[in-house]
This record gives sequence, structure tokens and C-alpha cells, in this order.
Amino acid sequence: QVQGKPGMCPVAVNRSVCASVWYMQSGWFLLVAVLASLSGAAAFAAPLPPARFAAARAASRPLAPPASKRSVRSGAPGRLKMGIVTAKKGALSDAPLKFTEKVQAEITEKLRVLDGNKKTWAEMPVAKKIQYLDDIESQLKNVDLGEWVKGTTAIHGFVRPDDMAPMAKTVRVTESFLSSSFLLSVVRKIRTTMREQQASGAAGLKPLPIRKTATGDAVVKVYPYSAADKYVGFGGMGVTGEIWLEDSSVEEAAREYPTPPDGGRVSLVLGAGNQVLLELSDVLDRLFIQGEVVMTKHHELRLANEAPFAIIFAKLIRDGFVAATTGDGATGAFLVNNDLVGHVHITGGLATANKIIWGATAEEQARRKAASDPVLKKPISTELGNISPFIVSPGGDWTDDDLKFQAAHLAAIFSANNSCNCLSPKVLVLAAEWEHRQAFLAHLRQELSLTKQWPPYYPGTKQRYQAFKDHYPEAESLGAGPGVAPNESGEWLAGPGVRNIGAPLPFLLIDLADGGAKGREEYCLNNEAFAPVLAIASIPGDATPRAFAAAASDFCNDKVMGSLTAAVILHPTLEAADTTIADVFASKLRYGGIGINTAGQFHYMIDTLPWGAHPGETLDALESGQGYVKNTLGVKGVRKSVVRFPFRSPVIPTREAVESLPDFVPKIVLTLAKGLATGPLMWLSRIWGLFDALGIKMAYRGYKASSGPRITPP
Repeated sequence: QVQGKPGMCPVAVNRSVCASVWYMQSGWFLLVAVLASLSGAAAFAAPLPPARFAAARAASRPLAPPASKRSVRSGAPGRLKMGIVTAKKGALSDAPLKFTEKVQAEITEKLRVLDGNKKTWAEMPVAKKIQYLDDIESQLKNVDLGEWVKGTTAIHGFVRPDDMAPMAKTVRVTESFLSSSFLLSVVRKIRTTMREQQASGAAGLKPLPIRKTATGDAVVKVYPYSAADKYVGFGGMGVTGEIWLEDSSVEEAAREYPTPPDGGRVSLVLGAGNQVLLELSDVLDRLFIQGEVVMTKHHELRLANEAPFAIIFAKLIRDGFVAATTGDGATGAFLVNNDLVGHVHITGGLATANKIIWGATAEEQARRKAASDPVLKKPISTELGNISPFIVSPGGDWTDDDLKFQAAHLAAIFSANNSCNCLSPKVLVLAAEWEHRQAFLAHLRQELSLTKQWPPYYPGTKQRYQAFKDHYPEAESLGAGPGVAPNESGEWLAGPGVRNIGAPLPFLLIDLADGGAKGREEYCLNNEAFAPVLAIASIPGDATPRAFAAAASDFCNDKVMGSLTAAVILHPTLEAADTTIADVFASKLRYGGIGINTAGQFHYMIDTLPWGAHPGETLDALESGQGYVKNTLGVKGVRKSVVRFPFRSPVIPTREAVESLPDFVPKIVLTLAKGLATGPLMWLSRIWGLFDALGIKMAYRGYKASSGPRITPP
């Protein structure tokens, strides 16, 4: 990997031995990651029988007033009598609740329970909260992971569980992985921090040592943080993660979980629609890190989260610290404006956030912004959109194989989920005078031409896509055709309910002839597509790495909408020649999350790295939002987080890797995830959980991050 040559598998098997079998490269790592993550109670081991799962699903949707009432302030709300919704034959899942007087009364009752318990939660001893975290992990064994994955993949347009198309197989593997291991890793990291709180008492959390970069920044290493991270997690592949602090003068990184307001607070989480894990992560953040009781509204697409959520948070729901509902826009408006809600958190689109904060119409928003008179009079934290840059730096001894791999890397993460992620690359940034520019673009076009297209499952995708086509009639349309077949009637369907979403869309490639010189006046640099649209900006001028780092950073900071995440690709021989070039890019880019040789998808998966926009956005000029989630270690004064991957990581699901994925791999992943509580695998899982629970910190003394080439260890 040092010279960018064909690399080694995580198990030290040469690529030539692996041949092109993806499960020995990316798939093997996913299997190991699932094993590594499912610890303690060996989650998903014994799923509920279908009848109990259906009952649990219904339990998350109150359809009748409480059968019995207890004291609201006792922390033990009465059980609700639930109705079980039976889907019609052929339906993929239920529709969200319509906002009626009955639903309003039920939601109000839930909010009253939460309000009555917010002080109890805010003042609860850490030891008791740790017990709730233990219960979350224990409850996971009761989730029917197979049903959950079936529901989440149907949302994306993969409605046939027996579909063995490469894209369908990959989606099932990914959803199995995300639904299980990520949730557990966040739970365990929060628990590690809380155990440290419990042990330290009044002394508080121990500060972490920092390093000072050549650019003068104060940086703290937070990944790998435990033995589990280092030896089987991403850390076992040479991945590191850092938090860069706002105050560069500090000598150590202070740590503390925020103190909730006096008397506690009810936080409303408006769940995201594009990924299964985001809502769960946001709820854990507001509940355990911020110290607030939580009402969450499942996104209208994410009804498959209802039953698992009711099971995972069963004890917290029973004791009146967590509540959930579904619903349409009217339900959301009622919750946002309810006096019992003291804080709002949204992971979603900028337009939705502006409507919540400033009013329903553009005219009202403009008037209220001018008068500094928001509709919303309560605090709000936001994780919104981004036109995510994918920067390929000149410099280094690139081979044609290197160019092909990184083009395949970009094509894979751009096309994933139909490019409906806030972290999906949306603008490729190159040096106009880079000698490999044309070759790289040729490989990219080739990869996209051979890549199957995702179903346009997310609402509004086709309309946004068409707007870009209208602005750029000369844009290239690429793709290898639909990645999922229509039904016998020629329709592409998706859940929830039965949505006819239409045929998959080709990838739209927009080559900006002027290199993006118009900046914010350029439609594709000021409007998030949330669709398979990629712009290319070639920056003119000096193509030496240092000069390009300055020019590309200025371009992204000043001319591209958003500050959430950016990716930078650096050749290992460049880093060997200029050992601080990665720090130069990381220091100059004003983004909350920066990936060196990786994009935001893998960045978000690192459970010790905070996620959010770069500090400095104001409420009247939001782009990517305000605030961070997932600061599991409680590091104070976060400015940004930076994750570094090997130049050619074997976990990148390139097109060739996905197409060679054997049919049995999704079944193996699901079986392992569901079967870890019995037999020999149970002990591997429990031993792994012990490593993580102990929170064994790795190599902090005299820490100095390697800014040269990183070799994937055997």
C-alpha cells in the first residue's frame, strides 16, 4: 500500500490470492466488524417470534388512550392499549398516522409524561443511566433483524427479499451492518465514558493529551480509543481519528458531557428519512450525552424503525424517558410548536429547517430574518445539507491502477443510496494542470458507465434531478441501467405502503468549464441535489500540492455551499515527501468533518468522532447546521474531526467488488448477527465486548499522528 500497489487483505492475504472475490476484501471486513460489534448480550441472537414482533410494532403506535394511569411524575406511565395494524396483501408496510384529534391527544399525553420526568432524568445518577444502556444492549436480542432489514431495504426500492442482483445483495449487507453494529458501538462508547464519570466522581473526566500540528492547531487523538477499535475495528486497518479544537493554545483536551438545563428538558428529535441509523444515533445523543428526555418522530419513510425502536428503548419508554410517534407534516408542526418541547433537533434538509425556524413561505422567512424574529422561540440543533467536495490532490507517483481505484472509490460512494446522503460527493475538485486529470476523469466516466443505477426512492428526487438537467442541458448522462428490475407491470415500487417511484435515473455529470469561478452564482454549487448529480471543478493555477491545497480550500470554503464534510485524496508518496500536507488540508478546510483518503460515509461510522457542521453558521444563514452529535467522549471545544484511511482501503465497495459478492454473503452476515448468543461465537462476541467495555486507551503518551504513508497492518 505504501507505493499505491495492490494491497493486502485485512488478514494478510495478498490480493492475488484473494483474486477478485469481494468478501475476502471488503466483505471479510464487514463480517469481522459485525462480529466485533455485537458484544455483551450478543445482540440479535434470539429474535422475537413474528406474533410478538407484530405486537411490539403495534406498541410503538398508540391507537387508544391509556388503559390505566399512574402518576406522571413517578416515571412509570400507564400501559397503552394498542391496536395491531394488518397490512393488505401486497403492501410493503403501513402508512404514517394521520394527524387527528385522537392522535393529538395521545401525543400530548406522551409529552406530559416526558415533561413530568425530565427533572428525574437530568438528576439521575450515572450508575442508573448505565443500567439503561445495558438494557438497550440486552434488548437488541429481541429485535427481528431479518424483518427490520426487509423493511429498510423495501424503503430503498428493494422489495423482493430473494433478489440476488448485486445491488440488492449489497444493500442487505449494509443494512444488516448499520442496523446492528453502529448502534451498539455508540452505546458502548457512551457507556465507557459514563463509567469513567462514575469512577472519577467530582474530579470529572480525565483530559486527553494533544499534539500541536505544523499549522499550529491543537489536535487530540480519539481513534482507536479502545483495544476493540485497534485490533478488529477500523483501527486494525491503519485508520486514525482526531478532534481538532477551537482553542489552539490549550495543552490538553478537557472533557465533559453537557449539563442539562435546571429542571431538565424535553428534546424533540425529527428523524432522518435517508438512513436507518441516523435517528437512533440522534436519540442516544440527546438522551445520554445531552441529558434530556426525548420524543422522536419517525420519518414518514422510516416506519420500519417503529418496532425495533419500541423494543430497543422498551425500558426507557416504560419509565417515561423516551416516547415515539409517526405522522405527517401536521404532526411535526404540532410537536415543534408544543410548549412542552424545550429543544428541537433535526437531521434533514435546509428547506425544512428554515420552515421550522422562520416560517412556511419564502416571503415570511425573508421578513422574519430581516427583523430577527424567528417563529421558533426555542433552541434548535441542526444537521442539514452539504455540497460535499471530493478533492484529489496532485503530487505523488500515481500509477494508472491508482487512478482507476480512486475513480472507482468516488463512483461507489457517489452512487450509493442514489446519492441521497448529505455526505455524498457532489463536486469533484481537481487541479486543472494536474498531469493525470484527463486520465482520472476517463476512469471515472468508465466506472459510472458500468455502474447500475439506484431506485429514486427519496421524495422529490426526480424533481430536483430535472432542475439540474434544465440548468445544464449539456451535462452527460451515464450509467449501466437499473440496478433493480421492475415488477411484472413494469413498475418500480418502494415502501412504505406501495409507492410507484419510477425508473432509476442515470448519473448526471456536470463539467464546469470555468472551474466553478462563478461560485455561489453557479446552480450546482449553491443547491444540494440529493440526487445522482456530480459536478467537476478544475481549479486553475499552480498545480503543486501546497499551492493546490490553498486554492482548493479557498474554493470549497467560499464558493461551495455547506460546511459539513469534505474528502481529500493524497497519494502515499506525496505524504512521504511532504509529511504535513494532510494537516495543511485539514487546517485550511472549514468543514466539521474531513476525511483523508475516505469520504463521509466511513467518517460517520467512527463512534468517537463528533459529526456536524463547522462552527460559525448563524440561524439566519444556515447551510449545514449548528451543533454536533455523537461526541461520545465528551471532548470540549470541538472545531472539526478528521479521519485518516489508507490510500487503498480494502473496505471500499467498488463496483467490481460489489458485482463479485457471492449470493451467500448477505445470508452469512444476517445469520451471524442473529446467532451470536449461542455456541462458540458467543464467546468471541463477549470477549470483544469486554475489550470495548474496559475502554483500554491506545498509545496516548507522546502521541504524534503519522502524516506519512500508512501501511495496513497484517
